[in-house]
Amino acid sequence: MHVDVTAENAAAARGLALADGARQALMQLVERYVAEDKRGRFAKMSQQQIEDMVNDFSIRDEKTSGVRYIATLDYRFKASRVSRLLAAAGATPPAATSQAAGSTTDVPPPPRPIVVIPILEAGPGQAPGGGADPWRDAWQALAERSDGRYVLASGDTAAIASDQERLNALVRRTGGDSALVAVASVGDAPEGGTQGINVRFHRQSSYRQATGGQTYLPSDGETPQAFFRRVAVATQAEASTAWRQAEASPSTQRARLQLAVVVSSLSDWLQLQKQIRQVDGVRGIDTVLMSRREMLVNLSFSGSVEDLTQRLEDADLTLADNGGRRVLRRDTTPIEPTESEKP
Repeated sequence: MHVDVTAENAAAARGLALADGARQALMQLVERYVAEDKRGRFAKMSQQQIEDMVNDFSIRDEKTSGVRYIATLDYRFKASRVSRLLAAAGATPPAATSQAAGSTTDVPPPPRPIVVIPILEAGPGQAPGGGADPWRDAWQALAERSDGRYVLASGDTAAIASDQERLNALVRRTGGDSALVAVASVGDAPEGGTQGINVRFHRQSSYRQATGGQTYLPSDGETPQAFFRRVAVATQAEASTAWRQAEASPSTQRARLQLAVVVSSLSDWLQLQKQIRQVDGVRGIDTVLMSRREMLVNLSFSGSVEDLTQRLEDADLTLADNGGRRVLRRDTTPIEPTESEKP
């Protein structure tokens, strides 16, 4: 876990880094094993609860200055407590997953990344950070600590930030889960300081959207770099909450669908089942009949069949009608560029 924190002195920065590192490390573990709609309880854990779960940690590549602390932290959590915590959220703990499958290859794949487009709107005649982009730098620092959960879009992406079709094309091209456009507006800054930052965000995929915003003020003595980084972390949390609420809306239609899942073996089915459960909107899978090459299941999900088909496609799974039967199989066909993506 890479940390880079600035505070009033090196000791304070180190304390903040260790606390933030433990929380980030636990959330990475949670994101790997817990469905997105069940992660809210973990974000509300107190710092003491998280620290009680840490068995030990080590520090590598440590660097300090008068006000800055940089290091790579390796956290090891108490296996029994992590297992109980994940089990309470309905997830299979890592050790139990390996034992049941007989191999660590059955651990679910990590979630697809969220593609971030940070846009900084400065005041008239203002060049924040001396011509640099502290807002993008803050998101880059967050992405580097996220273990691949967040990636920054490259190139001139501001032009497509309000174009839904081009955003979805960018997500497909990047192999991402969704796009997060984060726009920060900065007022005039007297004597090189940083005033309040007004943030508007918009996260979208081909089947869900969430928007929101917040205004943030700097703390006394907080450097512009630390301020932008704090706002980026807060915006990430706000966007995640809005995303969960958008999916869990009471108006969301829930349905049940019977389908045949094509598999090559029982081990293949166990792995594929985990992949299906990670698909956004999937509520449950009940096995009806089993054979060596096919599983007949009842799939509970939110939204329409069209939404489900698109979500499965985003997870490299194809749902098709085969003579009146709905059949689900892995999609091994490479993604072709859309007309707007072709040179």
